[in-house]
Amino acid sequence: MENSNDEIDLGQLVRTVWRGKWLIAALMLVFGALGFLYATKVAERVYVSTATVSIESNQSQATDLDALVGGLSAEQPSLNTEIFLIRSRQLLRRLVVAEDLTNDPEFNPQLAEVSPFSIAGVRNMVLGVPEPRAYSEEELIRIAVDRLRDRLTVTNPRQSLVFEIGVSSGSAEKSTSLANALAQTYINDQLLYKEEQSVEAIEFLAVRTVELQNELNEAELAVKDFAAGIELVSPEALIAKNRQVKELRDRLVALEAIITQRQALLSMFNSFDPVTATQDDVADFDNRILAQLFPTIGTNAGDRARFTDMFDLERGRAQSDLEQTQSQKATLEVAISNLEEEVANESRDLLTLQQLQRESEATGEIYGYFLTRLKEAEVQQGTQQADARLLSPAVEPLRASSPRVMIITALTGILGAMLGAGLALLREMNKGGIRTASDLQKLAGRSVLGQIPMAPIKKRDKLLPFLKAKSNTPFYEAVRNLRTSLLLANPKAEPCVILMTSSVPGEGKTTTSISLAHSLAGMGKSVLLMEGDIRKNTLGQYFDGVQVKAVDHADSMTFAESKVSVDGLGFDLMLGVRMKANAADFLSSQEFKDLIAEAREKYDHVIIDAPPVLPVTDARIIGQQADAILFAVSWDSTRTVVVEAGLAEISNSGLSLTGLILTKIDGKKAKSYGGATRYGSYYGEYSKSYS
Repeated sequence: MENSNDEIDLGQLVRTVWRGKWLIAALMLVFGALGFLYATKVAERVYVSTATVSIESNQSQATDLDALVGGLSAEQPSLNTEIFLIRSRQLLRRLVVAEDLTNDPEFNPQLAEVSPFSIAGVRNMVLGVPEPRAYSEEELIRIAVDRLRDRLTVTNPRQSLVFEIGVSSGSAEKSTSLANALAQTYINDQLLYKEEQSVEAIEFLAVRTVELQNELNEAELAVKDFAAGIELVSPEALIAKNRQVKELRDRLVALEAIITQRQALLSMFNSFDPVTATQDDVADFDNRILAQLFPTIGTNAGDRARFTDMFDLERGRAQSDLEQTQSQKATLEVAISNLEEEVANESRDLLTLQQLQRESEATGEIYGYFLTRLKEAEVQQGTQQADARLLSPAVEPLRASSPRVMIITALTGILGAMLGAGLALLREMNKGGIRTASDLQKLAGRSVLGQIPMAPIKKRDKLLPFLKAKSNTPFYEAVRNLRTSLLLANPKAEPCVILMTSSVPGEGKTTTSISLAHSLAGMGKSVLLMEGDIRKNTLGQYFDGVQVKAVDHADSMTFAESKVSVDGLGFDLMLGVRMKANAADFLSSQEFKDLIAEAREKYDHVIIDAPPVLPVTDARIIGQQADAILFAVSWDSTRTVVVEAGLAEISNSGLSLTGLILTKIDGKKAKSYGGATRYGSYYGEYSKSYS
């Protein structure tokens, strides 16, 4: 059996809500009225007033000087920072103090009156008014700042340099005053900030300028003292001395060359041997006299003596020249060393002097810059302008921004309607009854043979007069349809013994049994209506005034004596009696089986009105003797789980269910459920065409 419960039937959902329209309308009206009363009588009026402030990112200076304190940037982060600044506790604290908000009941909990309709008012009525708490002045200011922040909104419209400062209050005048006061406080705060920054800058520049002036004086004095303590005349004189050192070094190189030559000449003199020497050897001395005397030393002893004397004289002269040159070299080296040391000392002094002069000049430049900025700051003091200006002052609102009576009324009404719809759906879910034949057929897996509308009677004893007088009603047509479906269920063999049962009491099976017996009798059939519920004897309540004897297994009455014909209905009736013995034992006895067998022989149809299957086992016992078993289910009353349990009892007993009957259908409600019954609505709609 396929289950489609997971699918949502929107049509059914709408019909369910529509069935609860009066509940929804009532709750909508009640909630709407409560919302209207709250908005007009309970809720406090709130007025919102907004002041507009614009940011001037490029301001002209009163003097043609660089601004000492920079202005605001037009970048979004800077604008967001200003929003936080406007909402800052420091700024709001100034406004609280300036406007004396600590003495305003709206911002001071000690002065505020508690509304009897508020949570605190209800608590005070239940628990009593608590002792008032004492607040310090600082706590009152903090509370006032918190409440002011809760009533403050600051927005920056996109692509603009504008701030909208809105303040809400219970008074239109107060909200306007606070919005304008906060805007002006913000502008004044900018001026105050710039003044404070200017004073701090001037103080810093003044102190730093004095320090730099002292440093400059010390630097200049250090230059003078150092210049006076050194022997350096000028950088030009140092350059001349460096040139002199170079010239002396050149002379030293020349002397070293001469010494080398003279050492070589002296070596030649010392190694000369007149005996072995040749004319070329004498020529190497580059001495004209020796060259003239050398050829004569071999012939004349006097010439040899003169040559030897001259040679010794020249050798001594060479020795003397060498020593003289070496002495000059030593003197020159000492002079160069002294001059180089003097140049090195003067160079160090010159570098130190230049460093002192540079430091003095740098200190002088910094001192000049700070002195200039100090003078500019002193000139600019008092000329600063705020970066914001009041573009549009707040005006008193003509009406309160909240509560919005129409919106609150509409929303509460919608809430009531939603609650009503929810209750209607919840009621529908809790019912869990079966409303259509298709639902019943899907649940049981058996055909629905009939759909019987509710009989238009208020008491059970009114059923027989109704059946006698009203044979052309939707109810009776539905019974005829049940009769036809039952007889055609097995065309080869019409059922003789027909058992009528249900899951629980009150499902209309007895009414259906009587009506079916009357309908079958109308076809000329011989029909016996037998009471199967001998525990409660419900069937007899429908036949008030009919004189019959009840069937009891202890009686010795014959079958003919136990039954009675009902005048005007055309069928016989056999009632039961409340028994002392167990009813199940009697129904299981051979005596009861013989009774059913005799009824089969005498009647075309025997309808047994059996008790429900869930409370007792009687119906399942009687069902063993039945040719057809009909199962009645009360429309929109019997829960699905109860029906399933009843069907399971029949199935577990090995009985075969012939069909189901959907009973006690309310035709008008059935239309709203979307399950129009054939005779519950179609008959009423088309019966005039056949009347």
